Amino acid sequence: QAVVQASVRSGEDPAKLWITCHPMQSFVAYLSGLVNDGLGNMGLALKDFTFALRLSHLLFGKENVYSASVLHDMGMLFCRLDRRGSALKSLDDSLAMRKAVLG
Repeated sequence: QAVVQASVRSGEDPAKLWITCHPMQSFVAYLSGLVNDGLGNMGLALKDFTFALRLSHLLFGKENVYSASVLHDMGMLFCRLDRRGSALKSLDDSLAMRKAVLG
């Protein structure tokens, strides 16, 4: 995670992240978020979802179906945390992204 943040701050090409961060790391972080959410570890789940979203944006672009799924689950988590504004934003962004990608 520190390598990704340092690469982005330095202005490096996100394509080079494939060398330091395999795309599967984003998927593993997403699954870890789902597990932590299911176990009631909301803080860890949010941290995992945030990392998965950032990495998927860097590796796959700002609009992709995978990021839309992460945003949806983040929105549902925000709902359970009573953070209604964040929940609506995440869910709206997820829907807009899915419409843009899938039509």
